[in-house]
Amino acid sequence: MSRSIPATRLCTGILLLVSVFLSPATAVSAETQLPLTAEEQQIVREHPVIRMCVDPRIMPFEMLDNNGQHLGMVAHYMDLIAQQAGLEFQLVPTSSWSESLQFARQSKCDILSALNQTADRATYLIFSEPYISAWAALGVRNEGTDTIWGLEYMAGRKLAVVQDDFHDEVVSRDYPEIQRVHVADITEGLSKVASGEVDAAIGPLLVVAYQVQQLDLDNLAIMGRTRYQNLLRIGVRQDYPLLVSIFNKAIKTLTPQDALRIRRAVFN
Repeated sequence: MSRSIPATRLCTGILLLVSVFLSPATAVSAETQLPLTAEEQQIVREHPVIRMCVDPRIMPFEMLDNNGQHLGMVAHYMDLIAQQAGLEFQLVPTSSWSESLQFARQSKCDILSALNQTADRATYLIFSEPYISAWAALGVRNEGTDTIWGLEYMAGRKLAVVQDDFHDEVVSRDYPEIQRVHVADITEGLSKVASGEVDAAIGPLLVVAYQVQQLDLDNLAIMGRTRYQNLLRIGVRQDYPLLVSIFNKAIKTLTPQDALRIRRAVFN
C-alpha cells in the first residue's frame, strides 16, 4: 500500500526523485563532436535553427519566465543537446501546454522539448529516446480520515489533471469512473486540492513535491508513486526523422556529471 509523504520531508531528498537515462559505455563529455552521418550533417546545414515549443509551467522540469526565458532542468539538457548537435533552438513561446501541443500539430514549432510518447501524439510527432524519467504521484489533503491511497480509491471523486497531459490520457483510459477536472497547470490543480474543490491532483512526483513546497501548501501530502511512469523525450515533427537520430546520439553523450550539474543548478 502507498503511503503519504509530507512535502517538507520530500524536499530534503528531492534530487533523488528523477532518473536520467544514460549510456555509460558510450558516454563522452558534452564538448565532444557527434559522429554524424553525411545525411545528418546535411540536415544540420540545411536546418541550423530549430523552432522549439516547451511546457511554460511545469517546474522544476521547465518554464518560461516573464521575460520569455526557458528555465529548468529541461532547458539545461536542451542546451547540451544543441551544443552537441551543432544546432540552435529558437524558442516559440506559448501560454499553456495545450497550446504547445497545438502549435506542434500545426507545424508552428519543429520540436517539443520534453513529453511522453502516446498513441495520439504519435499521429503527428516522432520521438527521441527518453532522457528524463519520473513516476507520477498524487497530491492530496492530509486532513480527515477518508484517505486516498491511490487512483483506485478515487471512483466518483474529482481529480485535477493538466489538460492534454499524458496523465489526462491514461487516467481517462484506465479509470473512467474518476471525475477529471481539467486545469491549465499543476499549480492550479494543487491549489484546487488545497481549497477542497477537488480531491487530488496528479503529476510527476518531482513536480508535485516541488510545487507543494513553492506554494507553501501545508495541508497537502504526496501519495507514493502511481503505476504511471513519465518517460520524457524530444518530440519531432514527422517530416524531420533524421533529427531524431541526431538527438539520440546527443542523448547518449549525457553523463552522470551532467545530470548532477543540472540538478545543482536548478535546485541550489
